[in-house]
Amino acid sequence: MNSREVEKWIKKLGPEAMPFTRANQHRTVNEEERIDLSNFSFDAINDGSPEPNLEFIYEEKGSFPESKKYIWLIYLKNGEINFKIIPDSYPNQAGINNYGRKNVCHTNLSGGELALQGGECWWSESSKTMFVNNQSGRYPSETEAQFQAVIEFFKFVGYKNVVDARIKI
Repeated sequence: MNSREVEKWIKKLGPEAMPFTRANQHRTVNEEERIDLSNFSFDAINDGSPEPNLEFIYEEKGSFPESKKYIWLIYLKNGEINFKIIPDSYPNQAGINNYGRKNVCHTNLSGGELALQGGECWWSESSKTMFVNNQSGRYPSETEAQFQAVIEFFKFVGYKNVVDARIKI
């Protein structure tokens, strides 16, 4: 992505926000939420589709099982846009051992720092469809325009079929 594209996407997706500032001004990031697990995530810009859940989503009923949920985060690092996807069930081992948090959260991808947008998604290998919502207590979309930019960004990086999972199918 060239610098002009980066600036365009920052304008559409942003501004960057600290965790919880869009959703809950009174919460702070706990230590276990700052543990950087981004190295274990999937690079959605450079690596193609994530490893699918072979037991795909039963799309006709719009069922989005917790066991097949991923979380995603779009953020800036060293002037570059990063787009990470990780299974919501990915263990936060240091969190389990030291703090009692058993799985990853959005701030584990950003190190508890600024991000543009975050949410949840489900990948269906059968239809090559990504179902996306903006459900992040830390980095949710503030406006409809921001969420539509998220959908556009998923398509921009190569997901051809992107469905707004905020809408029950």
